[in-house]
Amino acid sequence: MAKYQLNVRLRRMAAIQIAKYLWRHSQLSLAVKRIKNPNEDDFYPRMYSRNSVSPTGITMEQVYNSLTSIINQLPLPDVLKEEVRFVVASMGKHINTYLELLINREYRNIEYEFDKHVDHLHWTCLGTIDQTETVRSMYQANVLEENYSSFKKLSYYCADDCIRDVQPKVSKDDVRVTDTSFNISPLRFAFPWIMPFYWDRHLKNREAEVIAQLVHSCNEMRYYDYDEAYSLNENLFIMSVLAGNYWSLRYFWNLLDDNQKSRAMSKMANSHNCQKQIEEQWVAKDIEVIVFLLQQLSHYQLHNLLIIMLGSDVVICKLLNWPWYSIFFEVLEDLWMYHPKFNYAPIISGLLGAVKEVKRIPNVCRDYCEIFQKIWYKNPGDMKKKLDYEQIISEAIRHQAIAGLAWIINCYELSNRRRQFVDCARQAFKGSYEDRKALDEFLNTVLISEEEREPFRNEVIAEYEERKIQYKLNFLGE
Repeated sequence: MAKYQLNVRLRRMAAIQIAKYLWRHSQLSLAVKRIKNPNEDDFYPRMYSRNSVSPTGITMEQVYNSLTSIINQLPLPDVLKEEVRFVVASMGKHINTYLELLINREYRNIEYEFDKHVDHLHWTCLGTIDQTETVRSMYQANVLEENYSSFKKLSYYCADDCIRDVQPKVSKDDVRVTDTSFNISPLRFAFPWIMPFYWDRHLKNREAEVIAQLVHSCNEMRYYDYDEAYSLNENLFIMSVLAGNYWSLRYFWNLLDDNQKSRAMSKMANSHNCQKQIEEQWVAKDIEVIVFLLQQLSHYQLHNLLIIMLGSDVVICKLLNWPWYSIFFEVLEDLWMYHPKFNYAPIISGLLGAVKEVKRIPNVCRDYCEIFQKIWYKNPGDMKKKLDYEQIISEAIRHQAIAGLAWIINCYELSNRRRQFVDCARQAFKGSYEDRKALDEFLNTVLISEEEREPFRNEVIAEYEERKIQYKLNFLGE
């Protein structure tokens, strides 16, 4: 049988297009139904897992199995079939996350039909859910009614054509501003009220009212230093970033010219208040916002904030997930091109801190190993001479990052310190919680001979056993 050689990026793009088609024609809506909450009068949606059966008898697992069966029958090379299976599963996770967000935002609306919602899912070119196109499709199909609730939703996602259509049909009493609705902290909670107010006044050519209200609210709540030297669109772009709203961020970004884009990004990167909010809130931010920031900070060479973000294991853990890891490495390559002497130790620590999460997913773990290996061999800024190896090795063992340890301990350039590194690892294992699986992986992956493994194993296990005995004695003594 002929062997196929397919470019990795092209293979991924093809897999995404196939997966989009499969999800669009699946029985997904039958696996998502509103269920009565026994403790309240409200309804809430639920994705049915293998342990729960929907009223339709269709579970999410059955939907996925059906898609897998179709993939197996496709006349594709095995390597592409494997890619499609992975992408289909990854897109399924995006659906699940999306519905969980809807539960938090909208479950109190009894009239909301989540099974109809998934019939209108639209996807980005990367295989994530395009929420603007999804709500646009829902409005055009009359799933969203012509009322203020729909106007508010469409405004949040900046579906501009639908907003223009529904705005004249909304009661004037509904679109009003109060200190209660605007003066909510943090900004991400106020933003769902800010956006419909903006769109209502914008369509009536009364943007001065928007500026006045935003200046007042920002001064009152201190969640953003509104700068009247910048245009309204520039300020709303920055506020969208700080609110974690990728869809309005994308909309306002496309309205800015090149000079405004550069100014807005520079303001964010150099503002202590903006930096602080991004550092504090990126856990809650959508991954699309993180990726957008990294790409634009890299493009405009605003590396101070870029470096701070890449030193976070939370950010790195998100970036290691599909489909972001390739973008992560592109940003890294740009960074060490312009900052070859920067201390890359925080990024190495961030990678090690993320590995415990990604080890559960083979494809993601493979990408992690590839990125770690490339950074290690690239050695930007002579990184290997600057690392605190005692701390790095201890962190690697705590997070079960054994593959990373193998490159560190067996690195040819650091061979004169190998014995020191092995001793550090021994002490780290002795001081950590007992984990025989991680210990065995270390012995078989990192240590190169049985003569080296045997004393290491015996000493660590002896420490584990002594600790158990001491624990029992302390327990009996009490």
